[in-house]
Amino acid sequence: MVTNLRTLKQQVQKDLVKSEDLSFPESPSVRCSFSGRTAEYYVGLTENPLDSTVRIVGAVCGEFVETAINNLLGQGTGQIQWPLILGLDEKLLFHSYEAHGKGLSPILGWKEYVSGTL
Repeated sequence: MVTNLRTLKQQVQKDLVKSEDLSFPESPSVRCSFSGRTAEYYVGLTENPLDSTVRIVGAVCGEFVETAINNLLGQGTGQIQWPLILGLDEKLLFHSYEAHGKGLSPILGWKEYVSGTL
């Protein structure tokens, strides 16, 4: 499924409003695809150069970002093949093509991003 973040966010909010489960907090949080805990990032695939089309695969907490990137490698089709990480505010944080340009794997690129050196 190819979508943009705004559409995904609107659909999630719409689904939560329809829910009759009153256990949600007033401002529902996005859940990690791996652990069910509160997510910190969206993970997805896009092409390079980055355009407005992003294939969102899920949401993850910090400890599962590397696992999510590994799971995405080789999952793309056509031009949409580069793993990326976005904040829950829809801001692009890490695009694996930048790491590739420096001769790094997506995982090493993410580690450099987290350490502030990419």
